[in-house]
Amino acid sequence: MKIEDAIKDFLNYCIFEKGLSDKTKESYENDLNVYLGFLNNRNIGFVKDISSDDIKEFLKYRQNEETTTIAHNLTVIKNFHNYLFKEGLVKVNVSEFIERPKVKKTLPKALSVEDVDTLLDIELKTPFDYRNKAMLELMYGCGLRVSEVINLELNDIDMTNCLIRILGKGSKERDVPLGEYS
Repeated sequence: MKIEDAIKDFLNYCIFEKGLSDKTKESYENDLNVYLGFLNNRNIGFVKDISSDDIKEFLKYRQNEETTTIAHNLTVIKNFHNYLFKEGLVKVNVSEFIERPKVKKTLPKALSVEDVDTLLDIELKTPFDYRNKAMLELMYGCGLRVSEVINLELNDIDMTNCLIRILGKGSKERDVPLGEYS
């Protein structure tokens, strides 16, 4: 099977069988397109012709990227090759014994009190200024992600019980108490 066709099948499998989100599918598709380009440059056009050495060379090719990016690339490639093996499109999972790079975990840096004051000290002149201040207050006061605030709708806010229903990562819902000022 041609690699392009296998990638299309795999992405459909991810959406319809595994139930992955559109964002995850897009991320997988981007990573696999980079992988496909690399394989095409090596004149590899069929899934049966991919070896573990090709994957290792791909990782070397990506060595200037962040470790987290390379780890993500490898996760997608491993999932792809695992799919190929499970579907019987290849006889061996060539990615099985390739180890993921160690990802250094760092804590996010907290803003100083002065930084937060500066961020929240918006001169309120236009309706957009009011909207932006409300969004910043919600993010800061309730610990929300930017994407969570952007996707909020009026019916997600329960003013009676002072709660906000948030649709977070992985389409998981949670109720967050609404701070007095926000």
